[in-house]
Amino acid sequence: MSFFELPPEPESEPEELEPLQPDWAGPASDELGVEVPLHLAIGENDAALVALQSVTAYEHGLLFHLAARTKREPVEPTEDDIGPLADGHFAYLDPRSPRFVRFGVLFADGSKVTNLEPAPEWWGDDPPEPTGPVLIGDLGSGGYQGPGINLDYWLWPLPPLSRVRIVAEWPEEGIGESSPEVAVAPLLEARSRATRI
Repeated sequence: MSFFELPPEPESEPEELEPLQPDWAGPASDELGVEVPLHLAIGENDAALVALQSVTAYEHGLLFHLAARTKREPVEPTEDDIGPLADGHFAYLDPRSPRFVRFGVLFADGSKVTNLEPAPEWWGDDPPEPTGPVLIGDLGSGGYQGPGINLDYWLWPLPPLSRVRIVAEWPEEGIGESSPEVAVAPLLEARSRATRI
């Protein structure tokens, strides 16, 4: 008999299964998308730039990788930079702030979606599928890197027509609304090479 007697195993409670993320809420965790490099300047001036670096294509949507850069020296955040989002979110995360990099997609049929609109919530019991396009930001990456910002946005559904306009604006850096066209065909071709495990 051992000096140390192990306590009995606690009664196990039935494990609650996490709800499955719907296709419109982001890339599937078991899918490896195909990245298409673009290096497309959406808007720029002598001191700042907003660019679409690449798009990763998945079966049900596209993940846009944006970069916003400025020549200005990075400024240490102060209490004045805390936006009304609470919990320490800085002004560059507040859509009402001029520091916020505004981004959106304009479809050929005239419909649009922007990062100023709140993303629909997918957790909970049987969330309804959105009726229009969805643009969901961050997805666990992005943020400030020195004098710049990296941003990721998930677009659902896949654009149905041949071209879309990518629209951006960065008021604090003097970049007005700009909207170059992006061909959809190379993105759909890349989507066909995405891998599910």
